[in-house]
Amino acid sequence: MKIPFRPARTLPAPARPPDPATAGHDRLKAWVLHLRDLALALAAAPGLDPTQAAQLRTYAEDLDSTLGAHPLNFDLRLYLARGEDDTLRPALLAGRQVSRPDQALLAALAAVASALPGERP
Repeated sequence: MKIPFRPARTLPAPARPPDPATAGHDRLKAWVLHLRDLALALAAAPGLDPTQAAQLRTYAEDLDSTLGAHPLNFDLRLYLARGEDDTLRPALLAGRQVSRPDQALLAALAAVASALPGERP
């Protein structure tokens, strides 16, 4: 099931669950959908390394597939951790290394940084 892409700049970010281990299904799902949208926005930004962009798109596609199968909270927590730590944070670091980023990349990087705990935009 393909879930429509919602550009990150057009939506207010949902609140990140303070403790994903105890968060309810709706909050977890809203947050991982937000991470997916951020991943797609960053992958579409010019200037990002193509390998990094492919990893971001793969994360989004895998998440769409899992959401189509009515995931359990356990699955959503895995995608939250994978999205924040294994996908978006490395892409953020790679994007910050771009020597001459354009406005689209800068906006996507700022959105990702504001969503990740411990990062500054």
